Amino acid sequence: MTRTARARRPRRLQHGGVALLLLASACAPAALAAPPQLFAQPAHQGLATARPDELVLLAGSALARGDVVVYAALDDTTAALAAPREVPRERTALAGTLDVISDATAPHALTVRIPATLRQDRGYALWVRNTRGEWSNGLRVNDARPLWVSPSFVHASAPRVGLPRRLKVVGRNLSSTGIAATRLRLAGPERIELPAVAAAAGAAAVASGPAAASPDFVAEFPLPARLQPGDYAIALSRDGRSWVPLRGQVLRVLPDPPVATVLEIGDTRFGGCRADDGRDDTDCLLRALEAARAAKQGAVLRFGAGLWELAATHAVRAGIDGIVLPPGVAIEGRGPRATRLRIFRATDAGDLRQPVLTLAGRNTLSGLRFEDDRRLTPRASGAPVVRLGPLQQEGDGPVVAVERVTITGNVFANVFRAIDDGGRPLRELVITGNEFGAYQAALGLSGNRFATGTRFALEDAVIADNVFKPGGYLDVAAGTGSMATELGAGLRVDFSGNVADGTSTDYLGDPPRARGWRAAFFWHLNGSQELVLVSRNSATCTGDLAGDGEAFAFDNNGNTFGLSQAASVVAATANTVTIAGTLKRRQFDRDVPLERHYSGHWVYVADGPGLGQARRIVGQSVASSGAATTFIVEPHWDVVPGAGRGRLTVSRGFWQLFALDNLVDHRRPPCGKQNATARKGGGISLFAQAVDSVIAGNRQYDTDGIVLPVSYNVDDAGCRDCVSGTFFQYFVEVRDNLVDGEYDWASNCSRSGIALGLSAAPVARAPPPVAGYGISITRNVIRQADGMGSGAISVANGWYPGPPPHDWPLLRNLLVQHNRIDDVRGRGPAGRCDDLPEGRKGIVLAAASLVHDTVLYGNQCRAVDQPLSDRAVRTKVLCDGRPGGDCGCPAPR
Repeated sequence: MTRTARARRPRRLQHGGVALLLLASACAPAALAAPPQLFAQPAHQGLATARPDELVLLAGSALARGDVVVYAALDDTTAALAAPREVPRERTALAGTLDVISDATAPHALTVRIPATLRQDRGYALWVRNTRGEWSNGLRVNDARPLWVSPSFVHASAPRVGLPRRLKVVGRNLSSTGIAATRLRLAGPERIELPAVAAAAGAAAVASGPAAASPDFVAEFPLPARLQPGDYAIALSRDGRSWVPLRGQVLRVLPDPPVATVLEIGDTRFGGCRADDGRDDTDCLLRALEAARAAKQGAVLRFGAGLWELAATHAVRAGIDGIVLPPGVAIEGRGPRATRLRIFRATDAGDLRQPVLTLAGRNTLSGLRFEDDRRLTPRASGAPVVRLGPLQQEGDGPVVAVERVTITGNVFANVFRAIDDGGRPLRELVITGNEFGAYQAALGLSGNRFATGTRFALEDAVIADNVFKPGGYLDVAAGTGSMATELGAGLRVDFSGNVADGTSTDYLGDPPRARGWRAAFFWHLNGSQELVLVSRNSATCTGDLAGDGEAFAFDNNGNTFGLSQAASVVAATANTVTIAGTLKRRQFDRDVPLERHYSGHWVYVADGPGLGQARRIVGQSVASSGAATTFIVEPHWDVVPGAGRGRLTVSRGFWQLFALDNLVDHRRPPCGKQNATARKGGGISLFAQAVDSVIAGNRQYDTDGIVLPVSYNVDDAGCRDCVSGTFFQYFVEVRDNLVDGEYDWASNCSRSGIALGLSAAPVARAPPPVAGYGISITRNVIRQADGMGSGAISVANGWYPGPPPHDWPLLRNLLVQHNRIDDVRGRGPAGRCDDLPEGRKGIVLAAASLVHDTVLYGNQCRAVDQPLSDRAVRTKVLCDGRPGGDCGCPAPR
């Protein structure tokens, strides 16, 4: 069954004094002279995985009706590809053709179906052959794609504090095949091959629902007891034949660290301080620090068992950074149950910015329990216990990164904030095995977005196996409360195995303060977030205080958009693109250094040739006249943007974000569902610019489900709500998740399921570009949960639908397939937050003509009042007569 809009002629709309040429997206392209081209970059918008009986989008250029798509098995996925001599006549596991399901987006893309004969555990190549007999470039699929490793360095034989002696490889198609086990090869001072081991099961992996996703994206390898120091190139094989190199990163093996000098804080030469005597021990710590500075091999300052007293007023006198640990100095206790450090603060006002400790780099903090002596209130100071790096202020000169800090095996009990950054880049940070009971927030590693001359970064970090417990902070008027983490600007970050336990009352005081979270784990864009793994974490009761109550929030907060609106392409080469005009000179009401601020931002091709490509800016130049800006991008384009035919935007964003196998529980009990400002909690939101990212294998119970906004906004003085900003979602995959129940099933003010909210500014300078492209919603299970328009899977307007006539391909080539929707029935929810639709629905495409060229395939609706509500343009419902494929398909006879 296929629904198509009636043919429309090009029209001109006069709106606001601007004439717009409105062309139907189905208009046939001009004759194509070039052969077909496919996106084939292994990490940038090229199709990675082809699973049997699933639809995929083949994106590129010069694709057309009548094209044939051919596949062939590869014996070596790293060998050069040569196009077949002819089109196979039959389908086997070795070669064949794919069904072209839709060519509605040609010349930019074809939607094809992977046949059941193709094996997911084997590498293949795909080609497109056009009616003139010309072949495209080859596209590899199902080949191992290692993207990064964690940690970035190990010692020759000594354990790295806070980490197991293992190497974690993150990428795509990493699980073992039926041919061989996944193996790792290290080539450097010596050559070693290592077999993968099964990853430890996370909290979500044992829950009911689809299978865990992590094995396809993460492989772990135990390292030998000893390695020769040096740099090692990395390669990975999942079939025993093809060895795929990891590009852009090596494993560094460092010599074992020298034996450090141990200095006991209770030593008489430092003043004779003793635990449990009720006296201030800060002076003894300061004297020991002076001795540590003289130690050539580094020093460990050791607190013995018992209760030690630290006066924060000493930290204030020491300066804005408190007590600074110089490089190479560690502080350790006998374990958090044995060694306690009680912090006294004389006044809140004097301690507003000063931490107790600042770690300058190459420091370790372990085996300690930090306690704040105060009774904390919303008016208390915002000072953290630990600051990572001295505070970076405007005019401080060159920015020095803070490197190799390890914080492990500690307890932060009843502190206002536990760990913050000082605005400097953080590299090779390890935070593992700690327990946090922070009143306001445990980890605030966000940088300072107003320091526009400083680039914040969180690089090669491991934040794993920590337990976060709420501290009871609640400000209903501001819609906020206790949070676990807030992270910005990640690059190669492993955030795994952490627990945000909203059921805990351990740090709520006496009498106890409010239980639960305002949100658990929050990422924003004070710098792009690239190569980030968020895996096997758990969060409970994240909406039991106030605000949106997200469990996992990937947010546009802190993003900087370089253009007032999408800019036309003036010229382009293999690795450049030129636009008219210049980038914005101010961000956050401050001047930015134009020559370097936008390096590290991304260019998104939102229209014309190369639609859907995203590339990192590595350099730029402005014409002497100021009339044009040229970006140098990395890597090279697969399809060079078309001069005069393409448009692009510039911003930060998420790239290769993997949110895998996380568990979110908001059921009552154990939670109270007592959000003071909204009927919300437990959501996973990709509320940001994102490309090549995956949300898979997660389990959510009684939550807001999964939300992805697709939006385009511009600067316009005539529109009160119009401020430049985009929520582009390109090649994002949402698969194998379980959404079981919502925050409040009976309330219309509660939304869940899997939802895409579409919007575009009502400004008629030019049609809005494509903001959502190649999104796939696949093999998810949704039970008694619905969102906008009362749909378990919903696409609806979230703001303005663009300028009249509101007929724009804002969302293109959405694939909704093999999802199972259960028990979505009964009267519509009560309340006044939505349009009070009649009845519950399975799949809702309510954004009318903003949704173009969607394909629905094999979705099962069981006990659903209305399986499909479709008001979109050119939706295709693919029906094959199999039992259970009943969301919009007639029942099989």
